[in-house]
Amino acid sequence: MSLDVEVAVRRDGFGLDAALVVAEGETVALLGPNGAGKTTLLGAVAGLVDLEAGSVVLGAKVLTDTAAGVAVAPERRSIGYVFQDGLLFPHLSALDNVAFALRCRGVRRAEARRRARGWLEQLGVGHRAGARPGALSGGEAQHVALARTLAAEPAALLLDEPLAALDVAARDRTRAELGRHLTGFAGPRVVVTHDPVEAMLLAQRLVVLEDGRVTHDGAAGELTRRPRSAYVARLVGLNLYRGSVRSGRLRVDGGGELVAAVGAIGSIAGPALATIRPQAVALHRDRPDGTPRNVWPVTVAGLHVHGDRVRVQLAGAPDVVAEITPDALAALRVAPGLDVWAAVKATDVDVYPDLAASPSGSAPERPRSCAGRSP
Repeated sequence: MSLDVEVAVRRDGFGLDAALVVAEGETVALLGPNGAGKTTLLGAVAGLVDLEAGSVVLGAKVLTDTAAGVAVAPERRSIGYVFQDGLLFPHLSALDNVAFALRCRGVRRAEARRRARGWLEQLGVGHRAGARPGALSGGEAQHVALARTLAAEPAALLLDEPLAALDVAARDRTRAELGRHLTGFAGPRVVVTHDPVEAMLLAQRLVVLEDGRVTHDGAAGELTRRPRSAYVARLVGLNLYRGSVRSGRLRVDGGGELVAAVGAIGSIAGPALATIRPQAVALHRDRPDGTPRNVWPVTVAGLHVHGDRVRVQLAGAPDVVAEITPDALAALRVAPGLDVWAAVKATDVDVYPDLAASPSGSAPERPRSCAGRSP
């Protein structure tokens, strides 16, 4: 049972035009900057956001088809939705929160509570069955929210940043447990996240949404190795350049040129992208001699400490970010405003076609109680 989505949404000056196909048993991670439309897309799938045009099909069932006038109510879609803050009913215990999902499906109270207890045990929070949401930790609350969603036996699963509200320790622990439960869920599942590591650990495929458009759809390795937008490059920590290849060189939009190894640039001609790892950028006080094919003057624009490394923002033609050790920082006496030289070997420049530039490249509502019933 696959999920096939093609939607257009217009509201509050924002436009979403996106297509997404998720196979049965597949987990897709949906990434993108704030305001890109990730939650709007999930809301459209769940029936919580009205479409201007498009369709949502789950297996053989058409849930939305604007052309045919089909709009199945959210509670009849068999789609489980885990919200970022869980949205547990505060006046009900963990057990009764989960049982409510079953009561909505017509299960008798005693049987609903029995099954709910089983789901809580399965999610590792059975010992918190009697606690109300206010007494639960963030991780416990998300486990209860997931148990409530799975108890309803949905055909597809949507999770909107399910780990965002957790601290680092709880996040690492809950991520591993969530991954196991996603793998055990037979239907299609979509997880929204801002964390590329989380995305790669939970999903088989990564989809990036920017300004309401899908800008990347593929395996994690492709995203991390060959980003196609500035957002993704920042996400995975690469310098990204857009330009045009001529005579074996990439002429960078905005100024400057980059030389890549013959094997890397191959037969590419016309619009292209190039990436450079910050660790591959060497800094020198004087113009270096030797083999680097890419050498250009830059000015230190900023310094940022990342663990045991220092990221140096450099303004030039082109701009570049270098990553050096604290010892190198001290030896070079690097400080904002200092003029230095950047050097990158040709073998450290990866060039690939810019498909987007080629002619051929081209917040949900709060959930209501089921069927209007009050919990």
